[in-house]
Amino acid sequence: MRSISFTTVAVAAALAAAPSYAATTVETAAGFAITDNSTNSSTVNVAATGNVTGISVTLSDFVHSYVGDLIASLTHGGVTTQLFARPGFPATTFGSSSNLVGTYSFTDGGGSLFQTFANSGNTNVAVGSYSPLDAFSAFNGMSANGDWTLTVSDNAGGDQGSLGGFTLNVNSIGAVPEPATWALLLLGFFGIGGMMRAKPRVARTTVSYS
Repeated sequence: MRSISFTTVAVAAALAAAPSYAATTVETAAGFAITDNSTNSSTVNVAATGNVTGISVTLSDFVHSYVGDLIASLTHGGVTTQLFARPGFPATTFGSSSNLVGTYSFTDGGGSLFQTFANSGNTNVAVGSYSPLDAFSAFNGMSANGDWTLTVSDNAGGDQGSLGGFTLNVNSIGAVPEPATWALLLLGFFGIGGMMRAKPRVARTTVSYS
């Protein structure tokens, strides 16, 4: 039967028992002007490691007449979700005529579905927290690290606006310790394992006869 060294068992136990690291990262980027029939984007880079457990997006000072002109989406790691997409269109030719007039936040379960509320016939879309058209849970389990891009497209003429800023809040878990920390941990275990395997010294007694 082959024996498993103390070092192997110790390292395996250390890896299995390594704590999970929860982190919340907030990144903000500047906005842009939204002109007729244009597509604009803003990107933030998340340096944190770990897997996504939830996100929220805030669009600050978001003003535009005729929200039915607009599509807003978030892209990360090859996955794209829509915050909203031309509310009221194509049920009506130009979509909802309601206006965007301030700061809007989006998160899963954050309130009314923006896509529906923005088409409720109000002159202005009330500022506040809403649920996105596509659930942000599509990003769950992905690495939080890397670029996150907000894209807003204007798909008709006659109405323009602007976005003041874009804020991304990412919750993640599972980030590992720094490489140097792991190196010290492993060196320590290998050292202990080496001592456990070292052969004990046997005292020798020499007897001489005269």
